[in-house]
Amino acid sequence: MNAENKSILTAELKQAVQTIKGAILQSQSRAARMISGTQLSLYFGVGLYVSANSRKGTWGTGAIKVISEQLRRELPGLRGFSEESIKKMRMFAEFWSQYLNRSPMATELTLDSARESITHDYFSLTKWSPTATEINREEFLGISFSHHMEILHKTKDINEVLYCIHEAVVHQWDKYTLRDVLKAGIPKPDHTAPNNFPQTMSSTRQAMKAIRMFKDEYLLDYINVEDIDAQEKDVDERLVEQRIIHNIKQKRL
Repeated sequence: MNAENKSILTAELKQAVQTIKGAILQSQSRAARMISGTQLSLYFGVGLYVSANSRKGTWGTGAIKVISEQLRRELPGLRGFSEESIKKMRMFAEFWSQYLNRSPMATELTLDSARESITHDYFSLTKWSPTATEINREEFLGISFSHHMEILHKTKDINEVLYCIHEAVVHQWDKYTLRDVLKAGIPKPDHTAPNNFPQTMSSTRQAMKAIRMFKDEYLLDYINVEDIDAQEKDVDERLVEQRIIHNIKQKRL
């Protein structure tokens, strides 16, 4: 192949680009969904833990703020765990714990366990509660934490919540579109309308819309790895090192 041919994007090569692009976007879409599902499970666990300790536990007033500030000291690159965000996790967990992961034989042992530790795989297939079979797991995990918050700030009626989740997934609304829809009122089921919107789009466009759904500040904060190398050392050890370096610099002046 000569140099001239190398610079020509033939119809065959255009198709190759589109094929590879489609595979990349599909993979990114699946990855975003997996990460978001893991994040939702973590936030649910954190929310249960905070709820158990702050509502009926021994934590005093202002505890969540203190915890948030200390987390950011010990994990300097951490975002998404402000006092407000942690309270949203508590709200998320308190609402969904009524319907998810609740055994008919649940006792105070469940509450005691939530006070002591955090489970971060609540929504795995093996742990999805048999009592929550009416809740579509794929749809529940198919929207971001911000989507869930938009819906729960608008309604706490479980049927309305589930329908809003369903509509957001079917139409692949980003959180801003969802917010606008909710401002106009809770969507009502329209049994006469076809529910095949995603199927009418190309797989590439569908994947791009799915990725945009998860362009969510909570998800970006969750996967942030800034300063991760620094976390391998104890905070106090780093402070000592910084003090030694400071003293050396002072002696050189």
